[in-house]
Amino acid sequence: MVRLISISAVLLIITILISGCTSEQGIQIRYNAEKLFHTAEKLFEKASIKPNFDDIQTWNQVKAAYLAVTDYCWLHIDSLSLENNLKEKREMQSLAYMSVNRLTQLYFAERKYDSAALIVNQLLNFTELEGLQLLGAQLNLARAHHWSGNQEAAIDIYHRLVDTFYPPVDNNNRILTQVLNLPLESIRLHQMLNNEEAVKQESESAVRYFMRLISEWPNSALETAARSNLARLYTDEGKFQEAVDLLVEVKDSTGAVDFDAQMIIANITATGLKKYNQAIAMFDELITRTDDTMRLPGLMFRKGVTYFDSGEYKKCRNIMKDIEDNYETYFYQDPRPRKYMALSFDKENQWEQAEIEYLRLIDDYPASEDAFNAYLDIAGHHEKTKNDKLANLWYKRADEFYDKMARNYSETQVEASAIAFKADIARRNKDWDKAVSLLTELYEKFPETEIGQKALINAAGVYRQHLKKTEIADSLLNMLQNRLSPPEQNKIIDAETDDNK
Repeated sequence: MVRLISISAVLLIITILISGCTSEQGIQIRYNAEKLFHTAEKLFEKASIKPNFDDIQTWNQVKAAYLAVTDYCWLHIDSLSLENNLKEKREMQSLAYMSVNRLTQLYFAERKYDSAALIVNQLLNFTELEGLQLLGAQLNLARAHHWSGNQEAAIDIYHRLVDTFYPPVDNNNRILTQVLNLPLESIRLHQMLNNEEAVKQESESAVRYFMRLISEWPNSALETAARSNLARLYTDEGKFQEAVDLLVEVKDSTGAVDFDAQMIIANITATGLKKYNQAIAMFDELITRTDDTMRLPGLMFRKGVTYFDSGEYKKCRNIMKDIEDNYETYFYQDPRPRKYMALSFDKENQWEQAEIEYLRLIDDYPASEDAFNAYLDIAGHHEKTKNDKLANLWYKRADEFYDKMARNYSETQVEASAIAFKADIARRNKDWDKAVSLLTELYEKFPETEIGQKALINAAGVYRQHLKKTEIADSLLNMLQNRLSPPEQNKIIDAETDDNK
């Protein structure tokens, strides 16, 4: 009996020693991964101080440092057991997740979407992510598919995430807006694919999803968010009264219609239902309900736009002037009040005052599309008054201005807008060859953006309607369609990435 007890004690000691060794080994593995990650982060921070994205060597070093982290994690993570190294294993998974996040950012910036998809798939295969980390990884994978043109794969991921994260809240009951918005994103992707039947099916599915949230989570922030998203869907579909009916049920603690919901209702009443007097009364009520200086000028602006849309131009202008006089910060950060001052004078045929406001718009907000448009508004006025000399002068000035802004804001949305406006001038001047050249340049520089994709569609239209080159028009549309939904034979199906081609 004593011998048996002694043997058991020895075995217990051996087990403890083995467990201790395993635990120590796990801590060392985790520590080594942390050192690698810290090195990668220091390189990333250094490269980001004054980022030069043309410095390929530096960014390749940053990527290599993060890949060293992930390679180390893939090699050692299976040696950490859930029984003895649960904490270290989870920390290794977090280090891998953060490294992959950095790598996907870099690959997206380089448009190496298959590399991004590969590294995210490795993360999902080697780890057992949960919660927000799982959501973040899956969303990155969906984006990689989306930007590489495989929209259906992206939509499939969206569908899985909607099912996995139901209800769309985290452990602290905070709404996961990324998930809540996925049904609307699926609709948008099918609209890009011009698949009307799929759009209809996705819309019906989205309605069921939001209605389920509304019915199952009454009197909660989730119900409010679901109502807002469903109202947005109805508004996009032109179902304005249905949207309003949804939003009037969103109440605040006093039982009144929620302030933000009432703002949306007022906007829908003005722009959708076009009940201008009713909308103006709503904006007046909202203005009396707040003394928030961040909200007031926005409400006043919307009321002014409603006056403009109803044809009461002087009232519109008076409100915009009131914003300029009393809310300078808002006025000088947002070009739209100045734009509506110019437009209201223009509508009343007070050209001298309108031109002054257009010129102020150009001087004060040069990087805005409203300033870009102001050049065309001035040129268009001189065209209408048959002053060809001044019209041509302003078109020339506009073209030079767009060139300058494109240079100053290279690889940004401002450059994309500048190219689009240059193409618009070419079309107005019936210079069709220049127009298609600019439109295709815009697509080539910004292929994954809406403005770039619309440019290619417009280029196809010019080729078809004005240059009578139907085959080129068809080839451009096919190229866009293949990017949005590539044929099976064009999809990347093996492990080869952009980095090793």
